[in-house]
Amino acid sequence: MLDDPTFFEAEKARIAAKGAEALWQQFFERNPWIFGYGLSFIFTTTLDDKKLEQVVAGASLTGRGKRVDGLLRTRGRVSSLCFVEIKSHSTPLLERQQYRPETWLVSREVSGAIAQAQRSVQSALIAIKNCLRSKDPEGTPTGEVSYLYHPKSNRSRIH
Repeated sequence: MLDDPTFFEAEKARIAAKGAEALWQQFFERNPWIFGYGLSFIFTTTLDDKKLEQVVAGASLTGRGKRVDGLLRTRGRVSSLCFVEIKSHSTPLLERQQYRPETWLVSREVSGAIAQAQRSVQSALIAIKNCLRSKDPEGTPTGEVSYLYHPKSNRSRIH
């Protein structure tokens, strides 16, 4: 998917992905371990085998709600939440023009992803508060708790 644009486009068509990020989203759904390796070498997993993409603050009369491309939790004695914003491998990281000699600005896509991730974290802190108590499909608590103290957030890009 990284080196062969023809294969990438064929995969996008095969799974009817609405765009490059949607194809990567489905790839990461099948391979969430990649984030654990890339985010400070801490093993992470999805929340109770749910999709990576999650709503972290619901819509209401006063707000639109916030969705994050990936909501993971660390695996350890204490699980904490980690927010991920996915961009495709073709997303530019830097602006084309130098800001000053040998100095480049991060691209609008990168700065936008960072701002979006930070807003998602802020919204989740308000909506989830200190911890997220997992429930099964019937609404029964599973006993698993993921904490939201100083949550990690990261923008992921495939190199």
